[in-house]
Order: sequence, then C-alpha cells, then structure tokens
Amino acid sequence: MDKLVTQDGKVIYELDSLDKKLIHLLELDAGQSSRTLAAQLNISPTTASQRIQKMIQTGVLHLTARVDPKKVGPLLVVLFTCEVAPNKVSDAVHLLTRCRQITWLSTITGRWNLAALGLFRSNEALMTFLKDDFARIEGLRTFETFVCIEHHVGPFIPM
Repeated sequence: MDKLVTQDGKVIYELDSLDKKLIHLLELDAGQSSRTLAAQLNISPTTASQRIQKMIQTGVLHLTARVDPKKVGPLLVVLFTCEVAPNKVSDAVHLLTRCRQITWLSTITGRWNLAALGLFRSNEALMTFLKDDFARIEGLRTFETFVCIEHHVGPFIPM
C-alpha cells in the first residue's frame, strides 16, 4: 500500500493495488461506469463506486475532461520556465494559479524555480497573456517560453 501523506504528516489515504488499477482505467477513460470498471477488475460495481468516491472525497482523485486540440481547432501549448526572486515565489504561484490559461504549475529545482504549462488560442493570445498577466509577476528575474510542437505523452502521472 502507498500512503498519501499531507505536509503535516497525516495519512489521508492508502492506495492499494485495486485503487491503482481503478485509477489506471479511469486515466484511459474517466467516463466509464462503475459497472464497466467492475467487470474489467472482477469486483462488484458497489466496490468500484465506493473506492472511486473515497478517492475523490479525500482529494486523491480528480476526474477531468481533456480536449483534443487537433479536433477543436488550433491551440498553442506553451511551457514557461521562470526565475523568480525567492521571496516572491509564493506570490507568483498565487498569481499564476488564477490565470485560466495556466493548466499546470510547479515549483522546481535547478536554474529556474517555476515551470508552467499554458494553453492559448493564438500567438496573439499568448502575447496578450505575456503583456497583461505574466508581466505582473513581482520579482520575475527572467523567463523562457517553449511552444510545444508535438505531444507524445499526456499530462497525468501513471500509477
């Protein structure tokens, strides 16, 4: 069993092999019914449903919808790396988490201390974001943008 522990050391949920299998199947298709999942794992639909609900309630699992950009029109996926003054990192995180274009954000080690992934409808939308939102990051020392041209693996962590 894998224990999921909060920063204060409290165990919030223990993942077992069944939980991991459910998560894997949901990563493939989050729209599957409990009955379908149960049949694939040889368990009861009630067990599947209860496990999923428990993981959702504890914050272990979030079911989301993903859009295939190839099917809905042009979409720029942009990776940002930033160096922010150490005393301003939490302010930058707060600002960027409020930007609807940012879909993933992490503090990191190395040359940069923040990395983010953003989605934009056009180059113009990216420029507007850089001028109107990104420019408001206090303590921003330097940053780099990378436009993703081909995607090979999705944004989720496999179990």
